[in-house]
Amino acid sequence: SKPWAWDNELKRPVMHWESGATRDYLSARNNNGAASVSSQNKIEIRTAEELSAIGADLSTLKKNYILMNDITVENWTPIGMEKGSFSGTFDGNGYTITLLSIRVDTIQTRNIFTWMGVGLFCSTNGHNTNLNVTGNIGYTSGTKTLYIGAITGMNEGIITRCVSTANIYGKGGILTKGRGSANFFLGAAAGGVILYQNGAYAGGIAGINKNDITNCYSTGDISITGEGNKSAGGIAGGNGVNGGLIINCYATGNISATEDGGSRFAGGIAGMNAWSATIENSVALNEALTTVGKSNGARLDGAGIMAHNNIRYTVGI
Repeated sequence: SKPWAWDNELKRPVMHWESGATRDYLSARNNNGAASVSSQNKIEIRTAEELSAIGADLSTLKKNYILMNDITVENWTPIGMEKGSFSGTFDGNGYTITLLSIRVDTIQTRNIFTWMGVGLFCSTNGHNTNLNVTGNIGYTSGTKTLYIGAITGMNEGIITRCVSTANIYGKGGILTKGRGSANFFLGAAAGGVILYQNGAYAGGIAGINKNDITNCYSTGDISITGEGNKSAGGIAGGNGVNGGLIINCYATGNISATEDGGSRFAGGIAGMNAWSATIENSVALNEALTTVGKSNGARLDGAGIMAHNNIRYTVGI
């Protein structure tokens, strides 16, 4: 069976789970074994204060939660920004979180480089499911590396059955040539090595995806600027490095990576797709993919379902 059916009136795919189907098409593919827990083991979230408290400390970041109603927040500090990555489960229960504005006071340091993760979560290696995120998510970073997405800046876990209708704008990144940790190599390009650092990476679901994004879609516009490398994608700004799976996903928003300096990639699904990464059974329905700016030395521009690809993909409905 197909994971979606085309709706002529909406002019977009409709996921089977949107129309009441219960089968999880990717349950066998979830490679870290995470699964939804029973409702009695989930902490119920009803207010913005309870939502924010998930990031209070390392113990709260490991627990299981379920959203019980729609929530609107402003001056939002991404969950885990101050204490660490979210490693529990978050069941959106079909409800919507609206992010009106972002406030970030802390940067993250990992493997000797600093980065900023912006979204509902700063970073996650847990399981996020059944969640809708909307709003206008914009952030200008003073760090070398910015990851921005509606669900999370960096995904190292599982995101499934999630929807973003948010418009996302990010500016940040400082261009630096050279070589870094193999964990952040994306691929070789003339004039240097493209990395998931020293730049800005924006996606409808995640800024960068290093594990699984399945059965998700994004309809908002994604725009990224800055003096460093820039990569924007309808689902993820960058997909992969030691894994990375995007499957049964689609995006419809306009995608752009602009401004002089660095490389610019705009992809309907992913701006960049690294080695050992896969994009499968996904479709780019974007009206426009745009890269604009003067080149800086022997840098790369690109646009497509993924603008820069180092590995295989399959596309279909």
